[in-house]
Amino acid sequence: MDNNQLNSKILKIGMWIFSFFFWYLVVAFFLKSNYPIYEQPFNRKEAYEALRDGLTLSAYFLAPAVALVLFSDWRSQHRAISNENEVNQTLIEIRELQNKINSVTFELSFQKNQEIEENMLPHLKRIEEIQAIILTRKAILEFMKDNFTNLTFINNADTILNKQYFLLFYAKNFIGFNEKYNLSENVETLGDRYNSYLLFNNQRNDYSIQSDELLKNLNESAKEYRIT
Repeated sequence: MDNNQLNSKILKIGMWIFSFFFWYLVVAFFLKSNYPIYEQPFNRKEAYEALRDGLTLSAYFLAPAVALVLFSDWRSQHRAISNENEVNQTLIEIRELQNKINSVTFELSFQKNQEIEENMLPHLKRIEEIQAIILTRKAILEFMKDNFTNLTFINNADTILNKQYFLLFYAKNFIGFNEKYNLSENVETLGDRYNSYLLFNNQRNDYSIQSDELLKNLNESAKEYRIT
């Protein structure tokens, strides 16, 4: 909670403690007084004892109440900091994934007529490494849901990761066709390989068009978790 909320809660506790103290004195006054009250002298000793007991009881209630509020505030603050760190880490990782994917798919898009398998295998290894990172981050997002009341950021991040993963799936599929048919090329296999390339390249173009808007939405939803 922010400082205003914390101050408000502490003020409410103070008001309840003061009310208890006031009514304790009122009740003690009537119980310890002799009647008729207006005919009796003021008893300083009993007044002092009533004040002392009232203050002591109020302190007993005040200390744990304030401690509970501060503990709740600490938990909320700790959760807010943890969520902010997770959000920032997710943003950093998605941007890094974006750069890696742009690099590998851009290079792979020029391999339409590549017949040398050795030139394709490094791309395959990089794609598998990136896919592993994506799956790990998706698993982390699932754990993050327990600490987030608003899932907009997690859903936006998951959407981007899914699109990144499927783009790499089509890229990997193209490499698979290239590896399968590079030794026995004919009209039919050439068509299959070219179709797999078209699927990959179309997916790449679609992702390229959508990625800026997706990242913009992700950054907007991340603002909620930045501590000011």
